[in-house]
Amino acid sequence: MYASRWGDTETVKVILAAYPASCRLSVLKHENKDGDTVLMYASRWGGVETVKVILEAYPASDRLSVLKDENKHGDTVLIFASKGGDAETVQGILETYSNNDRLSALQHVCKAGRTALFYAVSHGNADAVTVLLSALPCADRVQAISHMDHDGSKSITALCVENFRIDYHRRDFTKFKSTIRALFMPLSYAERLSILGYTESEGYTALMPITKLDKNFVMEQLKKGALPQTGLYFQSQSIFSRFVSARPPSNEIVCRLS
Repeated sequence: MYASRWGDTETVKVILAAYPASCRLSVLKHENKDGDTVLMYASRWGGVETVKVILEAYPASDRLSVLKDENKHGDTVLIFASKGGDAETVQGILETYSNNDRLSALQHVCKAGRTALFYAVSHGNADAVTVLLSALPCADRVQAISHMDHDGSKSITALCVENFRIDYHRRDFTKFKSTIRALFMPLSYAERLSILGYTESEGYTALMPITKLDKNFVMEQLKKGALPQTGLYFQSQSIFSRFVSARPPSNEIVCRLS
């Protein structure tokens, strides 16, 4: 587990080779007190090569099931990768799934009510956001971004809160800006408006927690390179929302502005 966490691929290989084949599977499936596995550690911190080595150590018939394993918080390997893993690791995990299983993995909700995309956005993991959005059907992207967790929060507000709490004191807004760009890039202007135009259960708007400087940046990105959208924008109920019970975003602000 420590070798996997540090991305020491060669050490992982040596350790696995030291076990007889009959014991290797039990070693790979070992869990710590939180239910975290070797593969979960590798996916968040170890890098894509370590993930590949561990996955290849499983029989081919078991690889899909281990990707579906959850720790005691309901986090999967994909969620671990989305929190802090690089884009290659997230992409490598997604490619291991079949098309149907991949969509299920993207729709999976942990015990806090959060998806892999929610964690990627709220942790400011812009590269993971790009990969996850590209893996979703176009019609499901707004629903996925607008998904609300069990506390009534959305990922973009969680990103703004975290940016104000940590980066404001460091005066480093790189993660925040790169994540906003990654979120907005595949969306049209109306779709971008739709993920900003809502109020959370405690009365917060998406941009309320951030400074005026950051709000100005978001407003600049709103129109920058936006995909064209003709006519009024109405977000239909998507496959994604049926699985995770996500509430379709309010179209009121979009229709008014249109």
